Amino acid sequence: MDSIPNLASLGLALPSAAYLAGAVLFGLLGYAAFRFGRRQGRSFYLWAAWR
Repeated sequence: MDSIPNLASLGLALPSAAYLAGAVLFGLLGYAAFRFGRRQGRSFYLWAAWR
């Protein structure tokens, strides 16, 4: 099975190490922001307050 060369001919390739590291870092940052926002316990949405 030559699946990787076939996918490469379609323009698909495995992501680089920098891409994977950036995705993991961005995910951890988003998770930390989610936990921080949940800990704040605001009873209203910020976008609703801007009306």
